[in-house]
Amino acid sequence: MVRKISTGARRLKRAEMMTSTMKIRRFSGDFWLSVFCHVLVGIITILMIYPLVYVFSMSISAPQYVNTGKVLLWPMGFTLQAYGLLFDSGVIWSRYMNSLIIIVLGVSTNFIVTVLAAYAFSRKDFILRKAGMVFVVITMFFSGGMIPAYLLVSMLGLMNTYWSVVLPSAASAWLIIIARTYFLTIPDGIVESGKIDGCSEFGILFRIMLPLSLPVIAVIVLFSAVNHWNSYFSAMLYITDQSKQPIQLYLARIVMSMQPDKIMRDVASQVINKNTYREQVKYAVIIVTILPIMSAYPILQKYFITGLSVGGIKS
Repeated sequence: MVRKISTGARRLKRAEMMTSTMKIRRFSGDFWLSVFCHVLVGIITILMIYPLVYVFSMSISAPQYVNTGKVLLWPMGFTLQAYGLLFDSGVIWSRYMNSLIIIVLGVSTNFIVTVLAAYAFSRKDFILRKAGMVFVVITMFFSGGMIPAYLLVSMLGLMNTYWSVVLPSAASAWLIIIARTYFLTIPDGIVESGKIDGCSEFGILFRIMLPLSLPVIAVIVLFSAVNHWNSYFSAMLYITDQSKQPIQLYLARIVMSMQPDKIMRDVASQVINKNTYREQVKYAVIIVTILPIMSAYPILQKYFITGLSVGGIKS
């Protein structure tokens, strides 16, 4: 009897030692994995932040340091003359206005099309629900191409108009899927109660569904705004009138064509020795272009993360 008790105690002690050893190994493995993840995220963050800091430093540094390539990270000297030259020109303001018009039209169109399509595909009594979703998903992998799109825009008489940039991207398959998935998370009892109270389908959508879908609305608005703000290729194809071109196309022609002389012809001609600031003005255009969308993101970040995560849970 004593032998059995001692044997059992030894086995129990051995099991406890093995368990503690496994916990130590697991803790050690989790620790090094956490260290690796933090180091990796830190490296990626530095790689993303460095270009922004470098461009901003170049735009406010003294021209003698910029032209000689001595600015590597932090500003050397200080001057805002490049921004003064840029904003003294009427070109940058007109391009800004064109971009704002395109964003307002584009976000409004994207929102209306996305919400209406997502609500229809989320209703279980909609006959074309499955077939319509298959059609939407197919557009994510196949498209007609650039030439058919150009011919269609030309035949519709949309060339040199803001709608030539807005209408071809009015429907986003990905945003429709996210919005539909979010609508599916809303209980059917709420919709049924709306029908009992006499709401039509539009009443249910605008009085019940949308007030409960602020996170996914923020996702639609943010993605649409970012897409239209960063897009320049469509404007390059469809808008040849320079008075209607957005600021992104203006920036692309300056940076990609490497023609700083072009922008210096646009800035104020009364400035003495303005060729000294040609490189700085190029970097100032980059900062002026990316600053608005970077400022809007922190405001919508809370809704953006919630809507994107909830919209991807249920299929």
